[in-house]
Amino acid sequence: MNTEKIYLAICIIAAIIPFFSSYRQLQMLQQNSYFPSRYFKWVYDSYFTQFTGLTIVFCALSIIIRFNYVIDLIIVCLLFAVQIADAILTHKKSIKKLVFTARIKRIYVAQTLIMLVAFLLATNTGNIAKGVFFSILLLLSVFSPLLTLIDWGITWPIEKIFNLYYKYDAEEKIDACKNLTVIGVTGSYGKTSTKFILARLLSEKYNVLTTPLSYNTTLGVVKTVRENLRPHHDIFVCEMGAKTNGDIKEICDIVKPDMGLITSVGAQHLETFKNISNVFKTKFELYDAVKKKNGDVYVNIESKTIAANCENKDCKTYGLVGGQFYADNITYSKSGSTFTLVLETERIEVSTKLLGRHNVINIVGAAAIAYKMGVTPEQLKFAISRLESTEHRLEIKSTINGSTMIDDAYNANPEGCIEALNVLSHFEGMQKAIITPGLVELGDKEYDFNYKLGLAATSVCDIIILVGQKRSAPFTDAISTTDFNSEKVFVASSFAEAMNIYSQFANSKTVVLVENDLPDNYLN
Repeated sequence: MNTEKIYLAICIIAAIIPFFSSYRQLQMLQQNSYFPSRYFKWVYDSYFTQFTGLTIVFCALSIIIRFNYVIDLIIVCLLFAVQIADAILTHKKSIKKLVFTARIKRIYVAQTLIMLVAFLLATNTGNIAKGVFFSILLLLSVFSPLLTLIDWGITWPIEKIFNLYYKYDAEEKIDACKNLTVIGVTGSYGKTSTKFILARLLSEKYNVLTTPLSYNTTLGVVKTVRENLRPHHDIFVCEMGAKTNGDIKEICDIVKPDMGLITSVGAQHLETFKNISNVFKTKFELYDAVKKKNGDVYVNIESKTIAANCENKDCKTYGLVGGQFYADNITYSKSGSTFTLVLETERIEVSTKLLGRHNVINIVGAAAIAYKMGVTPEQLKFAISRLESTEHRLEIKSTINGSTMIDDAYNANPEGCIEALNVLSHFEGMQKAIITPGLVELGDKEYDFNYKLGLAATSVCDIIILVGQKRSAPFTDAISTTDFNSEKVFVASSFAEAMNIYSQFANSKTVVLVENDLPDNYLN
């Protein structure tokens, strides 16, 4: 066979490899919100797998013996096979798969252009240059973190332009809705559940638009406004999330909230916030924005950080035993909660299928705003009785072998995890299990919080199944200090494996709490 044709075939295969080798990298870039610093932390922690080792060996051999094109072709084909296998296995075992958004598609376009240029240089230059460009082509093909960084750098200015346009368009659309009331909801935890509760209560009287699912970033809010806001909407309930200072202000500058609700301030995203004080300042960027429009801000006085820092702020307070709006005569069971809802002079006897103390607090906060907006006590009582669990937040399901699952997969804060264990403890007469990888993004406090969670689990659970070899260390350290039966403690490498372990114990008298189903970039 003609050597030039063999070489051309080698270069074509090498240029195609990135469409498979970059799958995992783009998945992790996406799960790390397209922040290079977070993505490269994952690369440092997790890039070297069995496939990476094979790739390095094959790539080195191909570059070293490049002038034997037949051997080169065999090696590149093996590289191609390894990368395809890695991409397929990654897709199958991933908890959160790569979503082919418009941004990912633009990155793939940039990647195609890069590989096309490298291919042309490797096939249309002199012999010496051809060797250099062939090595570059092969390196870009298989060392996907490098290619991913180049892709990100090329598309970054384009994304900035798109984002500025999207933000401007959303702001214009909000401003055009003259009779729209915007209610911002934020907090370290509880904001998504409270958002949905508030929207349900308000829907008794108004046409309400809500940010869907956990859409709480600037671009998530912008997408909701641009695609879903209509002239007939009376109220927009907007969830606002943050991972660093200024994130809430950025959203507020776009939607201009008339009212606000702050569910909590706690230890979350401490890797970026560094301390609780920064968390408080960022969450209260919502307060600053609402006060510019002379609106009311409702805060959960049960949050210790809020209670300690908002004495000099003009806030409406809600909670269980304190606050201007509160719950009285609370009783819990595995079927839900009943309590007296106290709204100024009104006392309303209500019942809900929602589980847990924190859901009662969320209902009180949402009801306080709905009451302020003119929803009647009768309407509130009816709406509260019809509330359904938010997906993956203490959601009761039937699962393996007729057992019961408490799906709390989206919970990711210390107080919420302890409350979830409290809910689990109410399932009397049942064998209790927990599946969890623990908590993340808590900075230097992460070990301590997970250690405490491990101790708490031993007092409630009969079976403890941990996910992630490294992540399980704080739990196993904590459990070892107790008399908990070590034969009922398991460490799995994935949630699929954890569920397989659980299936050995599951029956109609078993209940399992699934706590914080982390995305793939955290599991190791």
